[in-house]
Amino acid sequence: MHKPDDTSPTAAPAGRRHKTEADSALGRRARRCAEIFGRRVAVDTSRLARNHSCAMPGFVERGYYVDQDFTCKDCGVTGVWTAARQRWWYEVMHGDPWTTARRCARCRRLERERIAAARRAQVEGERRNAAHKAKADRWQALKNTAPTRRRKRLR
Repeated sequence: MHKPDDTSPTAAPAGRRHKTEADSALGRRARRCAEIFGRRVAVDTSRLARNHSCAMPGFVERGYYVDQDFTCKDCGVTGVWTAARQRWWYEVMHGDPWTTARRCARCRRLERERIAAARRAQVEGERRNAAHKAKADRWQALKNTAPTRRRKRLR
């Protein structure tokens, strides 16, 4: 069963090894993609959204993205906007180069839900107003087609 040897009982079994930085997802991605080094991600300026400004954002001047700390404007929690996430935002989604992270993931989700609820309420209100207007128009059409009675004038 178990061979007595000099290894401690807490050591990993012989067939397994501990996950190191190189084995993590970032390490695998770094091996696959030469542009990722450390906590920096190289900028591909050809993939950035067009910017009609005379100045260049800091990451373009540096030539790489770095992790940025930010404070959520809704809940006040401090978060990190990772270099890989910045690359996705600027190069894949073609976000404006002058924007930065302002909300944490939870508050972004809540804001999207709030906006969706507001849109649903607006559409429902427009539908209700259109139905009310159609009903008023039908009433007006009936009123105009019905024979009117003339009243005698009292002197």
